[in-house]
Amino acid sequence: MSQAAHSAVGLLKKRQREFKEKMMMERFADTEEITMSFGDRLINVTNGIDKLHAIVAEQKSEPGKKQIIDCPICGAKAAMTYVLSPYNGHLHAGCTVCRVSIMQ
Repeated sequence: MSQAAHSAVGLLKKRQREFKEKMMMERFADTEEITMSFGDRLINVTNGIDKLHAIVAEQKSEPGKKQIIDCPICGAKAAMTYVLSPYNGHLHAGCTVCRVSIMQ
């Protein structure tokens, strides 16, 4: 590959990366998640999972019945769907906003 082509590819990759970062900043502009450190995010998710288990226990959900709730991790309204497995009772959940996915 020539030097000019190599430079053009590098510039294109840089612009793609900048665009993705800009889109992420716009998407999470109203949340602190984008500025959190990995450790803070991990603590936030762990606390959210604990909250999710409390919600499931409180609602006494039927296995196999899909439920929609506010996400306990990002706080988005009616964004998390969860279901208890009819086979083993394990929890499966996912948020359409923060994209967290939980399988017990």
